[in-house]
Amino acid sequence: MARSHFLRLPLRRTAASAAIVAIGCVLAGSLLFQGVAYAQPTYAPQPPPTYPPLPPAYAPPPPVIYGPYRYPRYEYVVSEEPRSTLDLGIDFEGAAPVSIPRLPDGNRIESGSGFKLRIGDKLYVAPGVHLTPEIGYAYDRFFAINDFTGGWAYDWNTSRLQAGLRIEFGRLVVPSIYGHLGAGWRWSGDPTLSLSAGFAGDVGAALDLRLWRHFQLGGFVEYAAIDVTPAAPQWCGIGIHGDVLC
Repeated sequence: MARSHFLRLPLRRTAASAAIVAIGCVLAGSLLFQGVAYAQPTYAPQPPPTYPPLPPAYAPPPPVIYGPYRYPRYEYVVSEEPRSTLDLGIDFEGAAPVSIPRLPDGNRIESGSGFKLRIGDKLYVAPGVHLTPEIGYAYDRFFAINDFTGGWAYDWNTSRLQAGLRIEFGRLVVPSIYGHLGAGWRWSGDPTLSLSAGFAGDVGAALDLRLWRHFQLGGFVEYAAIDVTPAAPQWCGIGIHGDVLC
């Protein structure tokens, strides 16, 4: 009995010593690492960057919606014809007398030539249609032939101041019709005829080609007359003319 008691006494001391050592390690660790905290890393997403809006001048236009589909809108600028244009014209013509009786001295009137100056205001009426009120001056000279000698005896001179209207159709190829009324004069080297005045007028048709926006060139035919006595001059003319559009 006494032997077993002595065997148990060292074992108890060994267990107590181990417990004391463990408690001391715990206390020492708590003292050494007191006040130290370790944070666990985490990820927080950031909002995307913001940019200022584009100025209105550079912003794309909104598309135009046609039914269920969307198409971009395109605008085409079409040059319009001016509503009013100043028209300056000049005509050159050859003239052939019509229904002029033989003169009292036995001479007869043959062909002649002349020119006209015109100024008007070309008005836009409809696409390809223009109306031009105009005024002008015309001069024509005819030659009297001596039946005995076959040469020129003298000449007839005519002048006209007229106002009228011209209607044009088309843009590149431009047909037109016109008419004028006014006053006319005739004077001659014939001693049997004095200076005479009366009503004058003409009607005609023309065909022009618009060579440029401000210029057109063409030809015309017309009938003209001056109501004087005796032997009222009447003639048919054919010639060319040009117009400058300002």
